[in-house]
Amino acid sequence: MKQSRVFLGVFVFVIALAPFACAASTCSLRGKTPPKARIFAKVGGHSDWQEYHSLSDLPDLSLDSGVSAQFLQHKKGSPSVTIIQPGEDFWLYTRYCFDEEGQLAAMSFELRTSLGWGLRREGTAGGSSFSASPAEFFDTKTGKTVSRPMGVGSVPNGIRPQVYMKLGELPFAPLLSGAPGNVHPKRPGPARRTALASNEPGLSNASF
Repeated sequence: MKQSRVFLGVFVFVIALAPFACAASTCSLRGKTPPKARIFAKVGGHSDWQEYHSLSDLPDLSLDSGVSAQFLQHKKGSPSVTIIQPGEDFWLYTRYCFDEEGQLAAMSFELRTSLGWGLRREGTAGGSSFSASPAEFFDTKTGKTVSRPMGVGSVPNGIRPQVYMKLGELPFAPLLSGAPGNVHPKRPGPARRTALASNEPGLSNASF
């Protein structure tokens, strides 16, 4: 892996997030999504989104083009979704929390590199504006905050998470209206690790 590819974008990534201030921990990526979440995935850049029975039924996703999601409908009617994009040099994780009317209420994301450090940020939404905490670097093994890694300069285009202001803007939104049972056939054989495994290095694309 070429370290320069990771370093090339982090500086730009942090600067792009600079206009935002503090966040709600209720939408934090540090909390795991319950097993009852609906599972969706787009295997590669030319594939369509499909729903799967469980994480173990997900096929291997293409690095840098595949994406997976866990959708959870909470009892109070406030849905949340965690989207993961696996990559060769880093993984991108983004969690969106919507209110009962399907408007974005909060959002958090993490970039996890294969070098052992990551970058994270959380924030809240109100109307058409955001209020987010300053980005912080962390150790991907311990989760503890660390100082800016040596050599980190700037990050690749497309590393910023996509902002979906409404539930209906999610790329797999048309599948949400269907019954949960209308899913891709189960994968035969033993369960496999997939791109949604919480211990993988990861985040999404556009402008937050």
